[in-house]
Amino acid sequence: MNKYESIPFQTKDEAIAVLDKAQSTEELCVLLLGLCEIEDWEWVQEQYLKYIHDEDKWVSSSAITGLGHLARINGNLDKKRVITTLEQLAQNRPELEGKISDALSDIDIYL
Repeated sequence: MNKYESIPFQTKDEAIAVLDKAQSTEELCVLLLGLCEIEDWEWVQEQYLKYIHDEDKWVSSSAITGLGHLARINGNLDKKRVITTLEQLAQNRPELEGKISDALSDIDIYL
C-alpha cells in the first residue's frame, strides 16, 4: 500500500534547510519530488540537474522525474539545456533510460 507523505517545506528557504538534512536515500527522493511545487523554477531546475548525477540510481531517478514534473506543473525550464543534459546522461547511465525517456516525453508534451 502506498502512503502519502507530505513535503516538509513550503518555501525555497525551507527546502534548502531540509535537503541539507536528509537522513536517507528514501527521504531525499521524497524531498526531491516535492521541489517542483516551489515557484522558483530556475532554482528547482538547478537542484534537479545537480542530483541527476548522483551515484545512487534512486536519487538520480527522482531528480529526472522531477524535471518532467517541473515541465508539467510549472511550465518552465531551460528546455535546450535540460534535454541536452538528459541525453548525455542516458549515454552514461543506461539503467536510467526509462526515467529519462519519461522526462523527455513530459518536456515535449508540456513545453
